[in-house]
Amino acid sequence: MKYGIIVFNNTENIGDDIQSYAAYKLLPKVDYYVEREHIDTFFPNEKEYVKVIMNGWFMHYKHNFIPSPYIDPLFISTHFSSYDTYGISNEWIKENKNYLNKYTPIGCRDKNSKKILDSFDIDSYVSGCITLTLDRFKIKKSSEKYICCVDVEDKITKHVEKITDIKVITKTHKLNSKQNTKLSYEERFNNVEKLLKLYQNAKLVITSRLHCALPCIAIGTPVILIKDEKSIYYNDRINSFLEYLNYYSEEEFLNLNIKDIFKIKNSNLHLDARKNLLNKVAEGIKTISTNTALLPEINVFKNLYVNRKKKIDKLLDVMLINYKEKYNDNLNNQKAAQYWEEQYNMLLKNKDEALKQNDDYWKKQFNDLLKDKELAVKINDDYWRKEYNQLLDKLNNINKE
Repeated sequence: MKYGIIVFNNTENIGDDIQSYAAYKLLPKVDYYVEREHIDTFFPNEKEYVKVIMNGWFMHYKHNFIPSPYIDPLFISTHFSSYDTYGISNEWIKENKNYLNKYTPIGCRDKNSKKILDSFDIDSYVSGCITLTLDRFKIKKSSEKYICCVDVEDKITKHVEKITDIKVITKTHKLNSKQNTKLSYEERFNNVEKLLKLYQNAKLVITSRLHCALPCIAIGTPVILIKDEKSIYYNDRINSFLEYLNYYSEEEFLNLNIKDIFKIKNSNLHLDARKNLLNKVAEGIKTISTNTALLPEINVFKNLYVNRKKKIDKLLDVMLINYKEKYNDNLNNQKAAQYWEEQYNMLLKNKDEALKQNDDYWKKQFNDLLKDKELAVKINDDYWRKEYNQLLDKLNNINKE
């Protein structure tokens, strides 16, 4: 039996690697790393099914759904988002409803994902996030006390530093995607473990990141989530997990003192979700489709689909780049138009002052020229006569008014 996990190769967020790592830890082995954004072109080394835990965010490139015929999917901890790079929105679910119905009930990471599936009458349930299944590491407790501030505003970090003498370590989940892509998944998962061990030994973690907060709950580190309700992803991704978390807005957090902060403890409300996730995965990976007669030959699949699809994807990428360039041009034009509109409106509001300033300017120009008229005419007779006459006309008009 072969197993695979979903990965996001070009991610700029180590939270994606943390989710893949959590799935990796639930399998007896991992034979394949399946790229999330290109699940349709995956093929194994030989004609067989591969059981894949389909957790994570589906997808930025929704035109690459449905999964390859070689994938035997276990949909759990799956986040269905309306966001798509090409603006496909939720239509892809509607078009692939029959495929999804083969693997119901679909385990959704959050309530909003279930709501999307409900709108298409697809059987589903809220499974929670797979990062809740992470185990504590068997490591020595650090002798050094520290607090981790992870992707929070400077004012949050400075507030913590102000109210405590404990060392504050700042971290980010942002990655250099080009450098990260060059690493093997073994190396990437080692980096995940280092980060999680740092969190496990912390006295407290303060973060804006969902996939920092949920792993901290799983490994038993007190954590505070700084929530931003203005974020476009807030309701989609975070709202479902607030019952598990200690959370504050930035303003609320800045009013806390050190006693308030260190009184905070994690609840155990996530334990049922964790238990259900473990049971669902353990049960789901026991069986796999065996009727390989339904599968295409690897060479046929590569030649008839994969190679052609890669060319289409390249064309779409070129189109997207052109679209982005036009969008940026339009955005720049829009900004320029907004600037001049603001200037015009300001001029209207201050018309009298603007006219006065204009009159004063031309009077000064005239007087400066008048002081050295003879020299100016000598330098360039025609030019200065023209300038002189224009200035004289303007001065006469001003005096008439």
